[in-house]
Amino acid sequence: MRVDEAGRKSREAAQQQEKNRALAEVFRVTSPPRRRRRPSEVTVFSVSELTESEESCGQDTELGLPEEQTLREQEPVTVSSSACSTPSKGAAAVSAVHAARSATPAAAAPVRTAGTIRCAFTPRQFPSAARESRSEEEQEWLRKQADKYRRDGALDEADLRPHEKDPRWLKERGDAFYQHGNYLAAINAYSHAIHAASNAPELYSNRAACHLRLNNFHKTLEDSSSALDLLTPAVEANRVSRLRCHVRRGTALLRLGACSEALAEYEMALSLDPNNEKLVQDVKTVRRLAEGYDSDPDELSALD
Repeated sequence: MRVDEAGRKSREAAQQQEKNRALAEVFRVTSPPRRRRRPSEVTVFSVSELTESEESCGQDTELGLPEEQTLREQEPVTVSSSACSTPSKGAAAVSAVHAARSATPAAAAPVRTAGTIRCAFTPRQFPSAARESRSEEEQEWLRKQADKYRRDGALDEADLRPHEKDPRWLKERGDAFYQHGNYLAAINAYSHAIHAASNAPELYSNRAACHLRLNNFHKTLEDSSSALDLLTPAVEANRVSRLRCHVRRGTALLRLGACSEALAEYEMALSLDPNNEKLVQDVKTVRRLAEGYDSDPDELSALD
């Protein structure tokens, strides 16, 4: 194996040497002969010429100048060391070109005119032929689809991760949003949790609290009633939850102007917790409103 390795390395070295000789021969044949410059000749570029060449790179073709003229303008000025004080013909030509360029103003681009783009959306068309007997059914189907998107948030179940479909995880997210004051996000989280588990009364109760914060009193009544319907039978384990639902329904009815119905809800809540001092004061306030007496606005805002 060592003999084979040594032979392989020697063959590779010989091949590399042969390749280098061939490349050197090709470069020697194809490269043009280079004129050796005398030490007395110096190539000089002015600062203005270099700057202008860098700024106007790629503009000669756009201005329509011939290729030969472009190359002639960019050729360097060669000056002999013995004649540095006398300007050469090349330097005079370059100076003339720069003067002509500076005298000719650059063409300014025209100002664009303002316009308005109008967009039009075509109405929803069904693939079947239009019939008067089917038109009302199709419009009803469109209304149902729009209601479903507004209720469920138009989310596709296939786009959700497994934990995003878990009602317990969604409830925790809704509770966190509620604590931070983001009631709309909390409502969305509770709504998706209800879509996954529609028999959980705490989801309806928590969503009712969010609607109450947003002054959606009819939604508060609806969710609180749904929670009370699910909190059956009435046992000690769900007493606090039923109390909260009655208080929220009473507050929503009071804000809607139904003081008598609100008083009944608060009295039902007080029967579940007679020793609650805060609830006793709330019942007195609601009773004064139901009997036609004026109440302090601060007392009304304290009702939850």
